[in-house]
Amino acid sequence: MENFLHAYFGWRFVFVFAYVLLFIWAIAASLYARIKNKKQKKEKFQFYNKWWYWTITLLLVLHILWIQIINPSYFGYGTPDYFSLIESRKDHLILYDYKYTEYTDEDGNLESSVPNLRLHVIDRNKHERVYWDLIGDNYNPIIYGNNVILEEKSDSKIKSISIFDVKKQKTLLLAKLQDTIPIGENEVEIYEITYDYLSYKIQTSVGDLYSLNKHNLKFEWYDSQNYRYPNDDSHFLLRSSMNTSDKQDLYLDDQLTPYEYLKGEIVNEHSLHDTDYALIHFQQDLDKTNPSLSLVNEYGQELWVKTLKDFRKDGDASGLKYIHRTLLSDSCCFVTSNEHIYEYDLRTGKLNWHISL
Repeated sequence: MENFLHAYFGWRFVFVFAYVLLFIWAIAASLYARIKNKKQKKEKFQFYNKWWYWTITLLLVLHILWIQIINPSYFGYGTPDYFSLIESRKDHLILYDYKYTEYTDEDGNLESSVPNLRLHVIDRNKHERVYWDLIGDNYNPIIYGNNVILEEKSDSKIKSISIFDVKKQKTLLLAKLQDTIPIGENEVEIYEITYDYLSYKIQTSVGDLYSLNKHNLKFEWYDSQNYRYPNDDSHFLLRSSMNTSDKQDLYLDDQLTPYEYLKGEIVNEHSLHDTDYALIHFQQDLDKTNPSLSLVNEYGQELWVKTLKDFRKDGDASGLKYIHRTLLSDSCCFVTSNEHIYEYDLRTGKLNWHISL
């Protein structure tokens, strides 16, 4: 039953399908009334006293409400359209996506949509989803060191920050406005939560600041004099080609390489066994119909190239059009396209496994 709900409510045209059903029912009921009226010339056929008419109409309206509001807000069923973020743990992969609650005006036009964050936990050894949950609305997953912080906002202010615990399969609260938390030997009441200079901080009512350590995820006294800004010591750089602005040349330590990429963008960098790697997203043509990935190392070697055709073949999915999210972790390269997830060997580009949620 759960698989059916995920498949059905993940159908990309499910909204259109629901309204088409209602439209077809209205036409069918109207035609039925016209036929009845031709046969019953004395008494005009009326719908308001027919229980079956109102029952079917009510079910179709409830169907639309379930799809637009109830399911994405309270249940979260549905195959992902795309993933917004990937997080790698030791034996698990955590993927985040959104289901949107749609609100329309009286004319049926989209008035607003509320994003409802979901997460999916994939067992990297069994190659299957072992857990999923609807986190809620107004949440954003933020990369924080080697972790992902679940940031909850209200009126553009950070209301709380949490982290997902894979073993306990639940979110653990790190800080929430107006809560009191222990920091060292002190009890600190949280007056404000901010995110500045790539660091989460909490502030007390008297102005004391504490920052969230990226390694142990504990708050500690913030000393602005000793704050270290992140260094950009990357070997890799893409610069616009001298021949055309649509192409970018790859530089390694400011040295030009023979590689150029159409609409190129460095999407991930990773270090493994004292060797740095960069994953480059680029296009095969200006129509952007065949996005591709290229992996290069710090020695100027292009180790492999994957095109959209490769992902269609590896996932047995002919309808894929985009490469959505990528991640380099350990000795693996993770790629997502719509509901498909791929794990490739980092250095060879060989497919390790693939699943579709």
